[in-house]
Amino acid sequence: MPAPSPPDSDHWLGTDDTARDVLARIIYGFRLSVLFAIFVSVMASAIGILVGAVQGYLGGKTDLFAQRLIEIWGATPSLYIIIIVSAIWRMDFWLLVFLMTLFSWTALVGVVRAEFLRARNFEYVQAAKALGVRPLTIMFRHVLPNAMVATLTMLPFIVTGAIGSLAALDFLGFGFPPPPLAWRADPSGQAEPSGTLARHHGIPCLRIASRPACLHLRGCARRLRSAKDLLVSAPLLSLQDLSVTFRGDGVQTRAVRNLSLDIAAGETVALVGESGSGKSVSALASLGLLPDNAEQGGSVVWKGAEIDRGDAAAMRRLRGNEIGMIFQEPMTSLNPLHTIEKQIRRSLRQHQG
Repeated sequence: MPAPSPPDSDHWLGTDDTARDVLARIIYGFRLSVLFAIFVSVMASAIGILVGAVQGYLGGKTDLFAQRLIEIWGATPSLYIIIIVSAIWRMDFWLLVFLMTLFSWTALVGVVRAEFLRARNFEYVQAAKALGVRPLTIMFRHVLPNAMVATLTMLPFIVTGAIGSLAALDFLGFGFPPPPLAWRADPSGQAEPSGTLARHHGIPCLRIASRPACLHLRGCARRLRSAKDLLVSAPLLSLQDLSVTFRGDGVQTRAVRNLSLDIAAGETVALVGESGSGKSVSALASLGLLPDNAEQGGSVVWKGAEIDRGDAAAMRRLRGNEIGMIFQEPMTSLNPLHTIEKQIRRSLRQHQG
C-alpha cells in the first residue's frame, strides 16, 4: 500500500508517510495529551491554591514579598527554559510535567489571593478566630470552600494552556521523544511541503484548537437543569393560614394573620417587612418557640407531616437537627457567664450526642 494514502474505509483519516493510521495516532495522542494536562493542572492548582491562601490570609509584608517574587517568576519565559532543559537532559513525561507545573501554578495565585483577602475580614472568619480555631483550619475549612467558585473557573484555562504548550514543544521538537505521540501540529513528525498532505497538518491543528474551545465552553457554561429537576414536588416546609395572637392585660394583639407559604428543598424565601410586622414571630411559630401568652392558629407542615407542637420530645429532635434558626440578637440568646465555645459545644452535644 502506498504511503501516505488518502482516507478510505479502513483508514478514515488516511495514513502518514510510514503507513501508520492517522486516526489511531490521534486517539493515542489524545490520551497522552489529556493525561499530561490533568497532571499539570492538579499539581499546579495545589501549589497555586496553597500559595494564594497563605498570601491572602496573612497579608501584610508576607503578601507583599511573595507577590513581588511571583511577578518575577511569572515573567520568566517558560518555553525557553524548557527548551534549555531539554537540551541538557533527555525529556520524558514526568520531567515535562514537572517543568510545566513550575510555570503554571502562578495563574491561580491571584484569584485565590483576592478571594482570601476579601473573605478574611468576614464576620464568620473573625468569629472562628475568637473561638481559637487554628489558622490552617480557618484557611482550608472556612475560607477556601467559598473561594473555590472563582478558583474552579481557572482550571479549564490551565488545562488548555498545558495542551497548547505541549503541542508547541512537540512542533519545535522539544517535546516527548519517540515513540510517544502527543497532539501536535504535524503528527508524522516531519513537515512535508507537498499540498497532498494538507490534512496531516489541518486535522491536528483543528483538534488542538477545538479541544480548548470545548473545555472553555464546558467549564464556564451555566449548567442546564434537567426536566426531572423542574418537576413540582411537595414543599419541604409549608405554612397554611398561620395566625399568631398575643394576650396581655385583657388586650389581644394580632401579630400574624393568615400567613401561607411553601418552601421547596433548595429554595430560598425572604420575608421582607418593617420592624414589628411579624417576620420573627412567624419563624418562632414554625418551631413552636412562642411564649405562653401567644395563641397560634393554622398548621405547620414539615416534609409532608404536620408538626405537633404538643410533643416536646419530637420538637427537640426537630429543632437543631432538621430545622435551625439563627436569632437576630445574640445578646439575648447567649449566656455572658459562659464562653461562646462552651455554649456551642453544649448545643452540638445535645443534638448530636
